[in-house]
Formats: sequence, structure tokens, C-alpha cells
Amino acid sequence: MSGIPERLKQIRREDVDMLSLFRSHMGNWLLSWFRSSRRTRLRLRPLTILSASVLCGFPAPGQTTSNMPPAVALTNPPPGFIYVLPAIVRLKATAVDADGSVKLVEFYDSTNLLGSVAQPPYNLFLTNVLGLPGTGPTVLTAVAIDDQGASSTSTPPVTVYFSQAPRAPQVSITQPKEGDVLSSLELVSITANVVAYDGTENPVYFFSDGQPIGSVAPPPYTLSVSNLPPGEHLLSARYTDWALNTGNSVPVRIAVKPFSLLAAQVSSNGQFGFAVQGLVAGNYFEIEGSADSLNWFPLSSNIASSNSFHFVDPTPASLKSRFYRGLQQLR
Repeated sequence: MSGIPERLKQIRREDVDMLSLFRSHMGNWLLSWFRSSRRTRLRLRPLTILSASVLCGFPAPGQTTSNMPPAVALTNPPPGFIYVLPAIVRLKATAVDADGSVKLVEFYDSTNLLGSVAQPPYNLFLTNVLGLPGTGPTVLTAVAIDDQGASSTSTPPVTVYFSQAPRAPQVSITQPKEGDVLSSLELVSITANVVAYDGTENPVYFFSDGQPIGSVAPPPYTLSVSNLPPGEHLLSARYTDWALNTGNSVPVRIAVKPFSLLAAQVSSNGQFGFAVQGLVAGNYFEIEGSADSLNWFPLSSNIASSNSFHFVDPTPASLKSRFYRGLQQLR
């Protein structure tokens, strides 16, 4: 067969079990397999009309398979932010593509393109003013485009505002709460919430009784402290934005108590009891007794539900003397 591509001459009958289309620089050929009553033969003939995608089950040149658009979310600034002019605005987005890769993330003020970022993290810093005070809100979106040209837009749009009046950051301590009693044995986690109207994520500085105890950046703003001495303490946090506006939290009063047994008393029926303080909520603790302070046996075991516990010795009141001690399991 003249004009048949060399690779088609080498195909064996047992290798062919369906209609297949082969392309070469010489044109299209249809390879068909059919049986007669006497023998099985292979036939090659030119193909000019039939579609490759129909015969072969894969796309013809110029055709594409279904492509899922990327997913995109605008994560900064938060909705309702009020920027104080002059302001540096940080636009931040996350974008992923399940069946490919993200080629570009664009940021928009309504339909106005503000800029684009080709590589993660998708951060765009703007020093130009997006809006003017009194002209209404600015509506921001992010658009992700994948490697096949599909795109999607973040929803819902994020609305921000601009103001000429300077506004200091708002800072508050969310953990621990006012009046919390903590054990000197536990790690104290102090968490602050910050609303910075210029969109910054600067460090938060933490204080105990006016003295610095540490700083954290970027958010979440949580500081873990293990060396607070027993007693009452005033915890506070401070944040300064890029325009040097400073926000201070309202102080939160806490008490740190050592693990101890105290406030012993005898009830009206003659039973002996005392308070256990400085417990770590959620931890196992045990009260033990002894007649000679050498040999100890358990009297009570519990999981602490708070920082203190009142223990009453179930032993009959006729007992003349007994030693007590507390054991606490630490994390």
C-alpha cells in the first residue's frame, strides 16, 4: 500500500480491538478490523470526513475537555473597614485550582483593575487612594484565572470606607476573662483582638501590671506565658499602626494562685475539710492521706472542673489526726 505511514504497517491484528484513528504528516488513515468466514484482515484507507473525537474517544485538535474554574476568596481587608487617609491598603486573597494551577489573581475596585499578582501569597499593597471621603463605599473583589483561561470572582464583594479623621486601632483582650483564677502551674494564654483601620498586621505588645511580657505578630495575637508569679495581675495589650496611631486595651484583672491546701475547718458533724486551690481545669488531681506522713493512700481523685475544689474527709470524726497532701497531673 503506497503512502501508508511506516508505523501502521507494523500493527499486529491482536493489538487492534476497536476503531482507531492515526494521524501522520501524510494525512488521516482509518484502521478497521473485520472478520470474514475464513480469515481476519486489516484494512487501511484514507479518512477525510470522520471526526477524530468520535472515533477515538479523545479530543480532536482545537477541542478541549471540561475545565473547572479556580476558587478564590478575598481575605483582607475585612468587610466594613474604615481606612484613615493617607492609608496603605493591603489586598489579600487565597486561590486554588482543583484541576490545574492558578495563573493570575486580579484585584478590582468595582470594575476598575487595581493590580494583579502572579504568585502566592496573593498580596497587593496600594498607596494610592481607592476612594474619597464622603463619596460612598468602595467595593472590592478578587478574580482568579487558571492556566486554561477559566476565571472566577470572589463573593460576596468586600465593602470598605475612607475617612479623613484619624482613628486609633481598637484593641481588646479576649482571653483570659476578667476575674479568672489561674494556677501558677499552668501555661497562661493571653489573646488580643485588633481592629486596625489601615489594614496593617503589626505586632501586638502584651503587658502585666504595666511591664512588657512579650509581643506577637502576625495574627492570631496569642501569647503564652509560664512565669506569672502568684497574686493578682492586670493584663493589657497595645497596638500601633503605620500612621503611629496607638490603641490600648482595657486592662483585664486575673489572679494566679499556687497549688495549695488551705482554709481547713471542722464541720458541725466533726468532719474535717479544706480548700484546694491552684488547680488546672481539665487536669487530674488526687488528695491523699497519711497517719505518719510517710505512708500515703488516696482519699479522693477527680478531674478539675475549675481552679479550686472543696474537700471533705469521709473518715469518721473520731480520727484524732491525719496528714494530707495534693497531687496534680500536668499536661
